[in-house]
Amino acid sequence: MKKLILILLASASAVFGQSNVKIVNPATQPGLFALAAQTTVTSTALEASHVLKVGAGWIVTLTVTDTAAEYILVMPTATVPADGPVPLLFPPIKVAANTTTMIIFQAPISFAAGVSVCNSSTGTFTKTIGGATCIFTGQVR
Repeated sequence: MKKLILILLASASAVFGQSNVKIVNPATQPGLFALAAQTTVTSTALEASHVLKVGAGWIVTLTVTDTAAEYILVMPTATVPADGPVPLLFPPIKVAANTTTMIIFQAPISFAAGVSVCNSSTGTFTKTIGGATCIFTGQVR
């Protein structure tokens, strides 16, 4: 049975008791990151990595369906780097096997060169690519 895990990343003030999380319909209340201005990028098969965007922009959401328990790395790179030390846009995301994890960045994360994602058996700043076990879907601008 697949599980769906939804992670809403709130600001530090929400963690300390002052919630500023508000659910809105972007179709009726468009803002800076209205859905019409975003591009959705999706895997076409199970894979270990995916380049979501080449060039400067923002990552708004990331959804990962994974058949293995591992980490997901979000990197500010226009290509997927080789195994070894890598820069990260966000801390490694631990996912369980046979789950779908959706991350909504309350404040979209900017990048200059591009954004790529991959699975990794290590949850540090060191990438150790896994097998073709993921379906990645990202909304970028």
